[in-house]
Amino acid sequence: VVKFQVKVDTEARKKVEEAAIKHVTSEYKKRGYNITSREKDNLGWDLDAINGNIHLKLEVKGLASDTISVHVTSNEYEKMMHDKKNYRLCVVINAIKNPQMVVFIWDNFSKQWLSEDDSTIVLSIDMKPSYIACVK
Repeated sequence: VVKFQVKVDTEARKKVEEAAIKHVTSEYKKRGYNITSREKDNLGWDLDAINGNIHLKLEVKGLASDTISVHVTSNEYEKMMHDKKNYRLCVVINAIKNPQMVVFIWDNFSKQWLSEDDSTIVLSIDMKPSYIACVK
């Protein structure tokens, strides 16, 4: 029997996520929002962003590279589809060295998640659950 184990550098992953949260928080504060962390509440998003009557739910995904491919949990997916108007998927590419935020918003006309800055960038969501099986 050959044992195979997927190794994830949890410390590096944590640093990327922390950098992404910090970047998104900073960017939304510049836009005039008050930010509250909801990361530990398991709500399906990481940050509440409130500006007057606007209450956005920000799910933050941090990446070390500039290729946008993220894992969305079933809870996150359910919440993003339930409250499309107020949900934002904020992907921070190059989170550690040169963070750049790409925010995906729901477009009612095209019925797709599009980048708020470039409507030619369309989020494609594959509905395939993934599992890791290994021998211990």
